[in-house]
Amino acid sequence: MQKLFRPRLWISLFVGVAGGLITWALPPQPTFTFSPSMVPPLPWTDGKYFKVCDVSPEARFVITSSGNYSRWTAQTPDWHNLQVWDRRTSPSQPLIVEPIPRPFTGESFSTRFSGNQRTLAVIHWPGVRDRPCLVMLFDLTTAQKTKTFSVVADRFLFSPDGELLYFYDDALRDMESGLERYRVEASIDGYKRRPWLVGDFAVYRKAKQLRIYSVWSNELKATIDIPTEEFVIDGISADCRVLLGLALPSDRDPKLGGVFTWIDTSAKVCRTSEDYDFGSEPNISRNGRFLLTYRSYAWPAWLANLWPFDQWRIQIWVKNPLTNEVVASFAASRRCACFSQEGDQLVVQGDDDCIRVYDLPVRKSWPLIITSAFLAASCTWCLAWLRSRRRVRVKAPPQGLTPTQLV
Repeated sequence: MQKLFRPRLWISLFVGVAGGLITWALPPQPTFTFSPSMVPPLPWTDGKYFKVCDVSPEARFVITSSGNYSRWTAQTPDWHNLQVWDRRTSPSQPLIVEPIPRPFTGESFSTRFSGNQRTLAVIHWPGVRDRPCLVMLFDLTTAQKTKTFSVVADRFLFSPDGELLYFYDDALRDMESGLERYRVEASIDGYKRRPWLVGDFAVYRKAKQLRIYSVWSNELKATIDIPTEEFVIDGISADCRVLLGLALPSDRDPKLGGVFTWIDTSAKVCRTSEDYDFGSEPNISRNGRFLLTYRSYAWPAWLANLWPFDQWRIQIWVKNPLTNEVVASFAASRRCACFSQEGDQLVVQGDDDCIRVYDLPVRKSWPLIITSAFLAASCTWCLAWLRSRRRVRVKAPPQGLTPTQLV
């Protein structure tokens, strides 16, 4: 028993606990990582960009855009491209590469996936209301462009049966004929509809109360009390339980302006967030379980002089909007992260342009933590045991000599 509790045992336990804590503190590990290698080469580095734009349900298809917005000219339209990556079949080669016909970047185009993930709609917005939008449909099974439309619209939605419709003049209309398919009333019971649809919902307001209706069935989904009359809706969860919006200043409520707010409609809880940067609005997942926010911070100047790295960094936070608990956090130098359309995966683009897919909620790998602690403790104990055996071997008397002869 006395030999069992020698110092090497306590040192091994200490090293094992330290190894487990270090493994626990490591950033979450992605379930899938791929590095795009077919990004179009650009002759200049200034103005070059490559960013993640959208993710399909289950994060199978990832949409990125790349180009050089500072060097664009009419003779070089290929410098702005949209790529579609299928991470199951060819994660290193783009499935579709589509040149952007105008110098659209960032929010100037949007994408929509059908419910069965077989059709992709790419919408180029003109930037001016009442001008036609360019819409291209792609078949993701054959990677071919199937149809192209030019229509004046405020929003585009896939119907439950997988058909693309556009919203204009208080109705969802057929892309080819323009005929009305679903009517969206301008007012209901004294509540006036907001100009744009939010997802699959129409939002109506009267004073400080909102009503949310489904555009497909005109069914009332939720009634919400908002903190101020000037409240801009940015996102609604699929079950209408969580609502994300920006409270604008008004004459009656001047102190509530400029704060992003999410509301738990079932528990009647309203929370505000100041952990975001201007121009990087929070994003809510479709299932309403996660909220994505960004925050900038800078390392001290003296530390940047000692070690060359990017002084400005971005902290990406994934929160639970119902409890305000931080579920996961990532450090990066760019704001390139988005949820899948179902909200079960998060895609983050790193500084090395590698695209990493994380399953949500992010969980610690306890088998990895226990294995790391066990290996660290075992290796330390074995090294200490070998060292003790070596010391005993050195102290052993030469063969053929008695202890009296040694004296």
